[in-house]
Amino acid sequence: MSDDLADELEAEIGDLRDLLADRSVRSDIEVVDPDYFPPCIARLLERARAGEELDPHGRFSLLAFLAGLNLEADEAVALSGLDPARGRPLRLPPRRVRRAVPAAVVPDARRVRPV
Repeated sequence: MSDDLADELEAEIGDLRDLLADRSVRSDIEVVDPDYFPPCIARLLERARAGEELDPHGRFSLLAFLAGLNLEADEAVALSGLDPARGRPLRLPPRRVRRAVPAAVVPDARRVRPV
């Protein structure tokens, strides 16, 4: 990348960084209702509950979303039906996923409407 292009993009990148730095995730959700999950997560949840083995990306996506809702590992297992004893174990409990996933990609809990 040329220095001129990098200089031109620096202001835009700075604005994006500022927007992401100001982002906060609501953690006062008392009831997690899957009816309000994004369609992609709802489908992963449906597949997991049906006993289908999710690929690593699907498992991570589902767990990262649930971690963004501040669910503990046992709550995520109960909600999702992911069985740590069957197939691949849950290697990253939601608490560790929260630390491993940058805030920019953790699902925004404000989109999940509590009931």
